[in-house]
Amino acid sequence: MKQTVLPQDEGYSLIGIGREPRDPNHMRYAEAISRAMGLCPVLFHVSPPDESLEEGERLLANARSMLSSKDVEVLHVEGNVENGIVNELKRRPYQLLVMETSFSDPDQPASQLSKRLANRAKVSVLLVRNPPDQISEILICTGGHPESTRAVTLGINLAQAIKANATILHVASSTPSMYTGLPAIEEGLEQVITRESPLSNHLKEAASIAKAAGVETKLELRHGVVTEEIVRACEVKPNDLVVIGAPKPGALIERLLLGRVAPQLITSNKCSTLIVRDNGT
Repeated sequence: MKQTVLPQDEGYSLIGIGREPRDPNHMRYAEAISRAMGLCPVLFHVSPPDESLEEGERLLANARSMLSSKDVEVLHVEGNVENGIVNELKRRPYQLLVMETSFSDPDQPASQLSKRLANRAKVSVLLVRNPPDQISEILICTGGHPESTRAVTLGINLAQAIKANATILHVASSTPSMYTGLPAIEEGLEQVITRESPLSNHLKEAASIAKAAGVETKLELRHGVVTEEIVRACEVKPNDLVVIGAPKPGALIERLLLGRVAPQLITSNKCSTLIVRDNGT
């Protein structure tokens, strides 16, 4: 297949093209996020042993025709799909892996392949689900610690580039009263902000980043199980993208976060999810 060769000093997003028919909204959404992150989209398809090369070429050509930009590289290889994607991510400076759910059944959970790749990839991962015609609301989830600043900054930069509004959400996981012997006390956002603490400082910094970028942003504080509260926040107010941070694979917090929060989120959430890693954009 003829390839469009792009400058090698730029960052790239790898957009996985599966065997299902493509949906124009999914493709344009993936392209919009890639461009907003300053990345060059690369369409990638792995033909398994039971698929002809001609069919793979057809799938790639169809996907490419749905994009607004013509300077998009296409890559086609044969072999195992999961290993093919992981190996390609090592080949050049990719900063984002884009996958999608079934557009014929938007409520269908993310595939096991998507979950495994979300864990194995050392770059940021975007799972596209129910993409809107226009991205207007972005939910940025922060753990309230300095390591979350990267996800906050990326989320704000995306909102600025796309001209969307942003909500910065922190979910406080309270210790059950059965373990403390004391009634649970849930602080409100105003109490948290006015009290000097690492969380307060982090939220103030997040608000400052948004203000400097000129992005209309509000802070939100919830109490409970992280994944459940993120999903509830999206049910109360529809969001077009959820941004959540994750450190490099292999770290202890990575096992805790991606072992519990992120996989549950990409399974339960009804909108697109962007998992931001330290070595992503």
